Amino acid sequence: MLGNRVILFLLVVFLLLSFLVGMLVTHYQAFPYQQIKIFKQRFFPEVTLIQNTAVYSNYYYRQVSQHQYLANNKYDVVFLGDSLTDEADWQSFFSHQQLPITIANFGIMGDTSAGVVDRLETIYKTEAKKVFLMIGINDLFQGKNHEKGVDDVFKNYRTIVEALTNKNIEVYIQSCLFVGPAYQYLNKHVNALNLKLQTLAKQNSAVLYIDLNKGLASSSLLNTDYSSDDIHLNAEGYRVWVDLIKGYVVNSR
Repeated sequence: MLGNRVILFLLVVFLLLSFLVGMLVTHYQAFPYQQIKIFKQRFFPEVTLIQNTAVYSNYYYRQVSQHQYLANNKYDVVFLGDSLTDEADWQSFFSHQQLPITIANFGIMGDTSAGVVDRLETIYKTEAKKVFLMIGINDLFQGKNHEKGVDDVFKNYRTIVEALTNKNIEVYIQSCLFVGPAYQYLNKHVNALNLKLQTLAKQNSAVLYIDLNKGLASSSLLNTDYSSDDIHLNAEGYRVWVDLIKGYVVNSR
């Protein structure tokens, strides 16, 4: 009888400790919060590619629907990409710079290069003259063969660039950002992609490559002053980004 009580007591203590540890990890992002995020990102990404057929999240479809509606308003500039683009209030950033332009944010959290290819019609609808593009890091996170992943992203970039420039849209390819220490195994592939993107830009006079890493990741690692999770940017990171591109946003080439 006493043994059963001890077992019951230990079970209650275990459950209580598990609850408290769970609260600490989720609320205060204590260890092993980042390790769990890495595991989830690598093995359970929100957007996956299955036999070259894109399978998108519900968020993707909700955002595409909003973008299709917003595109009726017409814009001067479109920012196109994944969560790094999605999380920024681009219109406010440049209104603060007192630049008289209309800007659409067509970033979608979790998006891939294939996802961008599939929503190009919405970009045309805006009648924008400039598109600032950054995409690819989610492709690299999801790929088991990263070298092939770089080639696949680059093929989609060529499709995107050709489609946009054929519509007389100036394309500003913003370098894929290096990630921080927690994901640094990806950075050699990020670098390989950026080298290909620089070559692509040189082949088309309507395309310009902008190296954001020189300001945000000068040591080939995302500066930890600009990110709390080694991927996404804080306000200071976006300030640097805006400073690097504002001349291209407002001026004609």
